[in-house]
Amino acid sequence: MKTTFRFKVPMQLFAFITLILPLVVIPIIAYLFDNWWLLCGVLSVFLGVWLAESKPKLFFVLPPLGIAFWIEQGFDIHNPLTFFLFCCAFGYVFYSITIEYEKLFKKELVSNV
Repeated sequence: MKTTFRFKVPMQLFAFITLILPLVVIPIIAYLFDNWWLLCGVLSVFLGVWLAESKPKLFFVLPPLGIAFWIEQGFDIHNPLTFFLFCCAFGYVFYSITIEYEKLFKKELVSNV
């Protein structure tokens, strides 16, 4: 019996992108923009991961709040709050994809036994 784990590699890739990449990229962005408050974006990514893991419906409150903020203040990508919202969305989306690949991997693992 040939076992193929076609969902294992994407699951590990998305887990790497979600959990390790922000620890490298966000400090570089903070250094380039000379704004060390952007380092809080790492916490924002992990907030998105936590929301995806435990309270996925709570995430859908954040986009309307962001849109209301942008209507009031105007959309500016250099605004730290906008950066934090995008970091949180990044963490939520990529960890949700990781969770789905993990479910597919477990399903495939059970079906190959």
